[in-house]
Amino acid sequence: MMPLKTQAIMSRVVKAVTDRFLRHVTWHTSASINLARSPGDHYPLVVILGREHYSERSKSYPALQRRDLQKVLDGELAGGPPTLVLLDPVKGDQRQVRFYTLQPDVVESLPRSLFIVPESVLLGMQLPAESWAEVQRQNYRYYLFAGGSSQPAGGALENRELVAMAAGLDPGQEPEEWHGSELLQRRLRQALPALPALTWWSCRNRARRGFGIDGIAWKP
Repeated sequence: MMPLKTQAIMSRVVKAVTDRFLRHVTWHTSASINLARSPGDHYPLVVILGREHYSERSKSYPALQRRDLQKVLDGELAGGPPTLVLLDPVKGDQRQVRFYTLQPDVVESLPRSLFIVPESVLLGMQLPAESWAEVQRQNYRYYLFAGGSSQPAGGALENRELVAMAAGLDPGQEPEEWHGSELLQRRLRQALPALPALTWWSCRNRARRGFGIDGIAWKP
């Protein structure tokens, strides 16, 4: 077992590295928020994209080899708007694929970054299985489900029982209430280090705007 003094040192090192990393993470909603809330101009390596800036859908595909499935997806998305594609694990002979389509011109309005991660993907990691949450900040509200799927509130979706039934949940099950930017920022900071490597790869920024690692204005 690691000595207590060594554990304390390692804990401080991990915290320092995490804090340094979060300086380069921007949460882009109606405004851009630095997750570390650190003063100064820190180039964003990661942009967490607010739910209001994209639509999402999912579709089942045969359990093809990943390379073959990618060819199918590339063909389907060719010529369309910028879309992030996340592949869920194979279940039986099917694989669920999630599509996050960015709103027109949103990419051009974002700071250049290595990764663009949908907000609901990160927050969904904070929900236990078979649970859901009502997420609200400023004047925007949506429903979030374990695994990262989400649905903006409004219209028929004002009725929580109908929302729960549509998601295959117990209609009597009340959602957790995640209200306020401060709470959501804490949850985003907690979720980001646990994001799987494959999801990072899927969320890499493919926008061609003269971007490259050599072009980053690095600041500690």
